[in-house]
Amino acid sequence: MAITVHHNHFRTDDSAESEIAEAGLHCSHQTYEATGGNPIHWHPLDIHGYIKSGTFRFRDVSTGEEHTCRPGSYFHIPMGALHTEEAHEGYDVILGLSVPFAEIPQPASRPPQALRE
Repeated sequence: MAITVHHNHFRTDDSAESEIAEAGLHCSHQTYEATGGNPIHWHPLDIHGYIKSGTFRFRDVSTGEEHTCRPGSYFHIPMGALHTEEAHEGYDVILGLSVPFAEIPQPASRPPQALRE
């Protein structure tokens, strides 16, 4: 499954939370502090994100496409999709997750070679 991004997708927390509930996902509000980025990795769960504030930038390794997600943007990173996270100044996001946030298998970010294990 491919990574997808839609800009100007939602306007309110309620609309994002409704989509998450309708999809049968687990909702979590998170704040991520500024970071220098994260090299190529994947996650052991599906991640649906709704950017509330700040900017989240990432690159889809399979296509080389860089995505810049600002408030109102929605993204879906399927389980196992290789991507990099670019440096950012921090952002607030509503997440729709395939498992509850507290039950995310650790480590949550895994190196590419772990896909073959």
